[in-house]
Amino acid sequence: MTTMTRMTMAKTVKLYVSTECGVCEEVKTAVKDKNYEVVGVSADIEMIDIDDIDDDVILENFPGVPGAQYGERTCELYIDEKNQRLMVDCSKD
Repeated sequence: MTTMTRMTMAKTVKLYVSTECGVCEEVKTAVKDKNYEVVGVSADIEMIDIDDIDDDVILENFPGVPGAQYGERTCELYIDEKNQRLMVDCSKD
């Protein structure tokens, strides 16, 4: 007897950045160095450089740059001054 297991893809927090955004460089560096924490959901980060997206693509509920979304939820980005760590807070609906 063969048992099939359904694997579901975990949602990711989509983190939008751009080369036109000065603070985005700090965000990119924090993600590359794994110096970040996602709060409120258990998810990895998918960094999306909007400069690489075609102009005719429409991003639904686009949070701005830098910005983050988890599904329909907009996440707050800030630097934890004590730990100098990027915080991606997705705890609020």
